[in-house]
Amino acid sequence: MAQKEDPSLLKPDVSQKGKEKEELFNGHANLGVLYAKEGHYERAIEELEKAVIINPSSSEIFANLGYIFLMIKEYDKASEYIARAIALNPSLSGAYCNLGVIYSRQGKMDEAISEFRHALQIDPTMADAHINIAHIYGAREMYEEMKEECEKAIKIKPDCIQAYINFAYACSKLSLYDEGIKKINEALLYDSSNAIAFSNLGVLYEETRQYNKAIESFHKAITIDPDYAEAYSNLGTIYYIKGDYANSKDSFKKAVGLNKDLPQAKASLARICEEQELSPGEKKEILDLLDDVTETKITEDGAIIASEGIELAGEYDRELKGLEESIMLNPGSPVFYVNLGKYLFDHGNIDEAIRQYQKAIRLDQTYQDARYNLAITYEKKGLNVLAENEYKKLLKYDSANIQVLSGFARILFYKGDFEGAIAQYLNILNIKNDFSEAHYRIGIIHKEMKQYNHAVKDFDMAIRGGFDRGEVYFNLGMVYYDLQKLNKALEYLKIAVDKNVAEPDVHLYLGNIFYRMKIFHEAMKHYREAINLKEDYAIAYSNLGAVYNDMNKLLDAQESYYKAIELDPSIAEAHRNLGVLYQKKGDFFKAIKEMYLYLKLCDAEDRKEIVKRISDMKKRLKYEDLKMLEGEDSVFTGNI
Repeated sequence: MAQKEDPSLLKPDVSQKGKEKEELFNGHANLGVLYAKEGHYERAIEELEKAVIINPSSSEIFANLGYIFLMIKEYDKASEYIARAIALNPSLSGAYCNLGVIYSRQGKMDEAISEFRHALQIDPTMADAHINIAHIYGAREMYEEMKEECEKAIKIKPDCIQAYINFAYACSKLSLYDEGIKKINEALLYDSSNAIAFSNLGVLYEETRQYNKAIESFHKAITIDPDYAEAYSNLGTIYYIKGDYANSKDSFKKAVGLNKDLPQAKASLARICEEQELSPGEKKEILDLLDDVTETKITEDGAIIASEGIELAGEYDRELKGLEESIMLNPGSPVFYVNLGKYLFDHGNIDEAIRQYQKAIRLDQTYQDARYNLAITYEKKGLNVLAENEYKKLLKYDSANIQVLSGFARILFYKGDFEGAIAQYLNILNIKNDFSEAHYRIGIIHKEMKQYNHAVKDFDMAIRGGFDRGEVYFNLGMVYYDLQKLNKALEYLKIAVDKNVAEPDVHLYLGNIFYRMKIFHEAMKHYREAINLKEDYAIAYSNLGAVYNDMNKLLDAQESYYKAIELDPSIAEAHRNLGVLYQKKGDFFKAIKEMYLYLKLCDAEDRKEIVKRISDMKKRLKYEDLKMLEGEDSVFTGNI
């Protein structure tokens, strides 16, 4: 019989060596991770490579090395180490995600998406993979897809602020500004100290011309991060638009003082220097700040995408580089500056586009393409005075240019010079009598002037001339509604819906028409659709409440009125109708309070009726309730 091996002879020695080896491996591995977290990448690499020598089969070590080389932008080495990690452990979702980031930074966007998708197959809860895919879609201007990926990330990780910010960016590109604002506000519920979120909220308010809210948002961003140069720059732009040049100048100065590589802030400061009367000392101070403006590096401002996350590499970077190289080869040709300006404009970098057009004009004052593009870019920024100046200069060169005349007419309309705007559109029709869009634009002006019969004729002429767009039928329907011609209004608003006009107002007006026709189920359907398109549509909720009330669904009516008032406490009709509802239910105290609010908020046509209702209900109130209403009564002393 063979002698049994005595485990006690060798095991202690082997166990000791194995334990020492494991401790040594863990020491190098943990130290490497610690160095990496602190940004000491060379030391981290040194420690992790020692760990690899001890245990060359550790997929985690290779994955960590790949991540570090990714951080120091040595992408070939990063790819090599990540590939080795995946070979050892194909289920490392984070490795596929990092490989996707490498490909995206190398401009290999399809490969990047493939790796991110692979990561999600392994780990469907990896929100970062969805965010990175969203970035790529943003770079490709696939904003619906970008929005969808952000929604998936938020569903996985509801407190992922980056996903909300990028969702809002996609909304801004799709002109869904209200949706974007709502999403940023949701993000702020999770992190009310996020300066980037407040700054991006400010940009959305700027896009919707809610300038006071924009100012408030940028101030909050600056309060959180006093060194947030971009927020100061955006604040300067808003103040400039509002005509507050002193605050605009101070904001731009602060922005440039914090970051000399902000071309839009520098360009705006230079403009203020040219336009405003400044003291010699202040002008010198600004010029000192701008001493290197011509050498400022062209950078992508990224619209409202935050600086966190992966870089938006690929097509944008390559095309931008090509345009910049064309300028380097032809620095005296204005054509290339205009081409760069157009590209920047199309990608949302409005301030830098302005700067390029201005450069082109400095090279050739008569270059009309540069001036026209500068004018429409000023218009996009809401800088209508500057846009008007450019359009006037262009008309001196060519008084029959339809594009320029249209732009000039738009500016006059914005200014409230309706007659002047109409004159420009009539001028266009004299030049080109089949330019049917001009009839539509004149119709819009007549509608604004409440000259509804003229507007009807204009919209009809636009349609007969071939300008057969949904918005023409929408506006024609609204005009017929104001003329109390409900059947005609219904006809044209239905056509607008058929032509995919997704405006909440279309459904609001359809709801109003069906309500007045007492076809309540149709009215309800359209009010609900209006709310689907605009969730904070207080008027739609108020009108929906009126439908429920007439159907005797008092609880539903009450909830609709509550929602309307929650969204807009100044909506008088909701207070009135809620008061009448309370009266119907016998809750006279609440009814009277709502009716008082109604009378406070508007110059009510039915004032006498409401006053009588209040008087009748008071007779049925208890003494203590009447005492509580004394403060309300005092508001109406001498009026009731």
